[in-house]
Amino acid sequence: MKKYLITLITFWIPWLGIAETSPTNYWVNEVEKTITVAPPHLLKVEIIKMDDGTDEVYSTFEIKLELDKKARDRQLDEIQEQYPGYNMQTANLLTNGPATLKIPPLQTTKRIELTPGQEAPYFYDLSYLTKDEYFKIMQSYKKGSFPVELEADEKLFVKTSKVVEQKTLSPQTCSKLVNDDPSLFSFILGLEKLYKSIHVQFQNTKKDLIKSVFQNCYRIDMPQQIDRFEDLMDISFTLKKRNKPLVGRTLKTEAGYRIIPLQYTHQLQIL
Repeated sequence: MKKYLITLITFWIPWLGIAETSPTNYWVNEVEKTITVAPPHLLKVEIIKMDDGTDEVYSTFEIKLELDKKARDRQLDEIQEQYPGYNMQTANLLTNGPATLKIPPLQTTKRIELTPGQEAPYFYDLSYLTKDEYFKIMQSYKKGSFPVELEADEKLFVKTSKVVEQKTLSPQTCSKLVNDDPSLFSFILGLEKLYKSIHVQFQNTKKDLIKSVFQNCYRIDMPQQIDRFEDLMDISFTLKKRNKPLVGRTLKTEAGYRIIPLQYTHQLQIL
């Protein structure tokens, strides 16, 4: 059977929005400096006219949904340019219920199941067109319409974190806590005064800032043995050399499965 290449055409459609979550197909974790990307699919349709076909079996009609690796790599590069220094990671897409396959020129609709894949769901179907169906699709194609529509939801696991509040204190804050008396008692009084002077919206920001003071301001000089409470109060503090500011933050972290509509580009091949 001879095969003649009539045309090879690719239809591109814009990225579909993420349902109820984001207008894009990627999620940014500001704290961990990572970006999770939902990779796109490629919906390929191939129609081969049979030389020995009949009116009832006139051509093959092959539908294939697969991961679009070229579009994925291209999009990863584009996102990386927007977020230099971030670690890019591609999400593993999972099926989320049945899909709907439509062939508008033939006015047909049917429910199908996408097959789970290693990186993303896929689908394959091979059928035959009658002569009448073939020319209906050709007529629709000449008007610029793609013959197949696929509607489905996918799900992926996403973790995002962002800073909702940040408070910064100068490095000189450390030296002001104990003044000329580097004792535990002096440190407690200075810490209480500092705590009352911090005005923030979220209590966790204040707690995180005080934690930063404990970690970065002083080294505690502990005696070898503590027998009395008075010995505890005599613990001394040595100021650390610090040029960086003290920072307290409140983070908002969300983790879980997101439901997104199937994203794909079109490709039609007629032989």
